[in-house]
Amino acid sequence: MAFQITTSTLAWARWPDNGRALNVEAAYHPDSPCAIPALIIRMDYHAGMEDEVRAIFIGRALVRGCKAYLDVMEDGFRQYTAEPAQPLINSVVVVSGCQEHANQYWIYAVDSRQFLHILNNEPRFLSITPDTGLVDLASAETDDSVRAIAIHEIQKQGKQDSLNAAFPIVVAVWYHDTFVPSPPVRMHADGTAVTNFPASLAKWADVNDEDRLTGGCFDSSSQVCPSNNTAAAAQKRYWDGIRRSVRHAEDYRLSAQEHKANGPPFQCVKEARLGVSPDMARINYPFSSDELTSIFQDAGYTLDFETAKLQFVASKASVTLTVEPK
Repeated sequence: MAFQITTSTLAWARWPDNGRALNVEAAYHPDSPCAIPALIIRMDYHAGMEDEVRAIFIGRALVRGCKAYLDVMEDGFRQYTAEPAQPLINSVVVVSGCQEHANQYWIYAVDSRQFLHILNNEPRFLSITPDTGLVDLASAETDDSVRAIAIHEIQKQGKQDSLNAAFPIVVAVWYHDTFVPSPPVRMHADGTAVTNFPASLAKWADVNDEDRLTGGCFDSSSQVCPSNNTAAAAQKRYWDGIRRSVRHAEDYRLSAQEHKANGPPFQCVKEARLGVSPDMARINYPFSSDELTSIFQDAGYTLDFETAKLQFVASKASVTLTVEPK
C-alpha cells in the first residue's frame, strides 16, 4: 500500500457507520433524517467493497502567501444549485505571495491510486501544486503531527531548513469575479491574517461552526435519529444560515471595482517565500504504510489504517522548534 500526502482547504468528517473520509462541503441535504450536510466521498480509495483504503487525517498546517476566498457560484456552472436546493459554496485559495496572508490547510495521507482522482475532481478553477506554498513549521497553527512528518523528511533528505517544508496544496488557477474574500479568524501581532475554510465560512455567514460539528446523530442506514434531536436542530440551524448568506451574496455581488481591489496584483506588506530552496524538503512522493507507521511511531503516535486514525500517545520527538504564541 502506497500513500501520497496532500492537502484540503475543506473540513472533513469521518462518520462511525463506515469510517469513510467524507467531504463536508457547504451543502445541506434536506431529506437527511438527521438534517446533516450532504456528504461526498472524495479522499478514500475504492475499487469495490473488498478493496478500500481510507484517507488518514494527519493534521492542520499554516501556509503563508495564500489568500482565501469563498466562491459564490452563479447559474450556468456545474455546481450551482437554485432554490429550493441548498446552495454550494467552495473554498478557494489564491497565491498572493504576501507574508501577511496565511491559510490553514488540512493535510491527509491518501492512497496513491486516489491522488489523480482527487486532482481531477477538484471544484472549478482549482488545482494541486507540489511546492508553491510552504508549510510554516514554526507556527503554532501547524499541528505537531504535521511537524513530525516534515522534520523526519527534512532529516532524511539532508536538508538544512527546519522551519519550512513543501506539501502539495490546493490553489486557484484563476481569480474569478464570484470570489468573495474569506474573513480571517485570527490576527497575529505581526499583521498576519489567518483563514481556514470552516471557521472563516462560519464567520462570513454569521453562524456557529460548533453547530455543524454537533454529534450524536449520524446519517446512516443502521441508525435512526430520534425526533427533536438537538444535533439535528443545531446542524439545520447552521445550514439554514449558510443558505441565507449565500443567496444574499448571489443577489448582492461585489462591484467590479470591489472585486479588483480585493484581488491580484497584491500590494504586500512583506513578500512570502514561494517555492523550495535547495535547503528545503519537498514531501511529494509515495510512502509505504510501514514508512508512515515508523515515522509517526518515532514521534509518539499510533497509526491505525483500519480505522484511519492517527493518535498521539507519548512524546518521543527528537527535534524541537520554537513556535509563535497563539
